[in-house]
Amino acid sequence: MSEEMHTMMSEGAQMMPTGGEMGGMAGWWWLIPLLGFVLIVALVIMVIVVVMRQTANNPPPQRPEGRRSAREILDERYALGEIDEEEYRKRKSHLED
Repeated sequence: MSEEMHTMMSEGAQMMPTGGEMGGMAGWWWLIPLLGFVLIVALVIMVIVVVMRQTANNPPPQRPEGRRSAREILDERYALGEIDEEEYRKRKSHLED
């Protein structure tokens, strides 16, 4: 390699910016998208955990106080003798369908 070419390459290498000349951050820029991705994944996991805890802590809604199911009313009417066995079985089978 000629002396002139060697000198040009040396000067070109000296002119190229390095991490030190750019504030030392040139090698760290790739972390920003990575941190963004990690934060999004963490947020999604947190939302899933909160939803799961809410559904686990809240039992299914029950009937308001004082209200009975149709089956309970039917059983009571049969027990009080308001309907006979045939009527009871007919209505019970209708409720189970």
